[in-house]
Amino acid sequence: MSTVTNQAAHNLYTTTADQPYTTHINLFKKPIPITVHQTSEESSWPGGALWDPAVIMVKLFQAAFGTNPAPLSPPLTDAQRLLNQLVNLKTATILEMGCGVGLTGIALGALGAKYVSCTDMQVVVDAVTRRNVDHNAHLFRTSTVLAQGLLWGTDPPPADAIFDSLKSATGSGVFSMVFAADIAYCRPGLQGHFDAFMETLLSILSASDANAERESLEQKGGRVVKKKKGRASAEPAKKQETIFVYCHRRRMAASEDLLHLIMEQFEYVEGAGVIRGEDVDPATFALGKGKKKPEITIHILKRRTPPPSLAP
Repeated sequence: MSTVTNQAAHNLYTTTADQPYTTHINLFKKPIPITVHQTSEESSWPGGALWDPAVIMVKLFQAAFGTNPAPLSPPLTDAQRLLNQLVNLKTATILEMGCGVGLTGIALGALGAKYVSCTDMQVVVDAVTRRNVDHNAHLFRTSTVLAQGLLWGTDPPPADAIFDSLKSATGSGVFSMVFAADIAYCRPGLQGHFDAFMETLLSILSASDANAERESLEQKGGRVVKKKKGRASAEPAKKQETIFVYCHRRRMAASEDLLHLIMEQFEYVEGAGVIRGEDVDPATFALGKGKKKPEITIHILKRRTPPPSLAP
């Protein structure tokens, strides 16, 4: 049996990984509780604990998609407008990479997202994610929310089952939004899981883009246009752009390496900028007087066009 030594240190919202955590989202003019369980067991650490960026993301998505969000400061007003323009939550198909306890994906399901896949290593999913999804299933009125294992950077590509579940539940193989939060756990100079994450993320987005083009063509009835030399080819389909939302927490110098890798492949959606955690929840950040406050930023991104190739 494991000795309990791991704790969610330097957190604002919870500092213990041994107790459930409850937050609320505003739905139909009343606060709805969401409770997630945690574990400090070494086998699933750090994914078994709740970290501040997950709560910040819940508050951002609540502001963007809730039925009666609180008044917002200007940077959040811009983010709310952008997310509403980019993502129709009622038809949204969403993938979270590195979900941990699953709080943010559960909140999106409660807010009405059509489909949410909460993914992490299988040991984390078995320890906490699936339990939390099942515990909050009563909140998913019209939503499908799944807890699924996804190991980054494995061969063959690890996402086949993710797309199979998506297609089975929605009839489509397209993700409208992918997001990740606080996944830069790495000692300086050891980038192994950064590269694996990028490889898997780009593979998923490429597959989603290909599915979008194919489905668009099928919806058009496979219309054919003629080229100059008499050859026939399928009419090009309009590309559906998958939005990538990344919530970054600077834990150490190496954490910035992941953000740099991401920004090499992505750019900000037009009108988007860096959103600071203290802008999302100034009241909680103000309570941390005398403490080192977490450096948390949120980035609303899209693939660069044309996408650059990853360095070997």
